[in-house]
Amino acid sequence: MKSKLISFIAPGAIALGLAVAFGFSASPARSETVYPWCANGGGDTASPTCSFVTWNQCEAAITGESATCFQNPEYSNEPAMRPARMHSRRNH
Repeated sequence: MKSKLISFIAPGAIALGLAVAFGFSASPARSETVYPWCANGGGDTASPTCSFVTWNQCEAAITGESATCFQNPEYSNEPAMRPARMHSRRNH
């Protein structure tokens, strides 16, 4: 009797575990903000920091460091595409 109960519960538990695991990993990514300016060099990290809204903000952040500011190659200044508007017919 016990083995029948286990064989009934085990697949459900496995399915639930997989659903939870994939639910967390496959959840839609949050829209990550991509900033237009990056700083490279200086500090403790070798990778660029792309968290600046303006060039002046970047320059102020790296003052006194051996770092440089550059435009973020992943930044797009173009607005996101909007879906086409659906036109409805009006009956007069």
